[in-house]
Amino acid sequence: MRQRGFSLIEILISMAIFLTVILLVSDIFVSTTTVQKKTIREQKAMNDLSNVIEQIAQYIRVGKVNYNLPYSTPSDRINIELEGGDFISIWQEDSAQTKSIAMNYRLDGGSIKSGYLTPEYTKTPKFDYYLIENLDFYITPIEDPTRLDLNNEYLSNQQPIVTVVIDAIVLTEDNQYLKNVKLQTTVNSRSYDR
Repeated sequence: MRQRGFSLIEILISMAIFLTVILLVSDIFVSTTTVQKKTIREQKAMNDLSNVIEQIAQYIRVGKVNYNLPYSTPSDRINIELEGGDFISIWQEDSAQTKSIAMNYRLDGGSIKSGYLTPEYTKTPKFDYYLIENLDFYITPIEDPTRLDLNNEYLSNQQPIVTVVIDAIVLTEDNQYLKNVKLQTTVNSRSYDR
């Protein structure tokens, strides 16, 4: 008389197929999660860099480019005079620990305060998901449009326009290269007094 049921070989084959399907589903889940983490890091970096470049653009928009600093094209620093005598200098700080965008403030004609480009200028951002590789300012015109030459004519008849370019590298959680990001904006100063 034959027993009804499965043989040992049949059970082993069905278990192997079941385990293979479970392994494939788990691998797809892990891959999807990894891609999602990378995408979230890229989005965070783009959001923060967009905020940084917008903050620089706001300072340029409401202030005047200070032409006392000799500018080249591109320039790695910009000085901006704000209404009321306030003064801001923006440049890329390159230290051994971090690359970031630094800023000096002279507010209310007082002492110079150093900080980093955040809403509260005395705090340092701790962005562990990107590095600023390069910060450039393309300032047009190079000559101060509010100054007169020897013939009593303005050095330039063009309103100051500044193009800000930020090159950054998005990093993975273990600080490995993930992606290059380049942001650019062009801003003209609303303050054009002659």
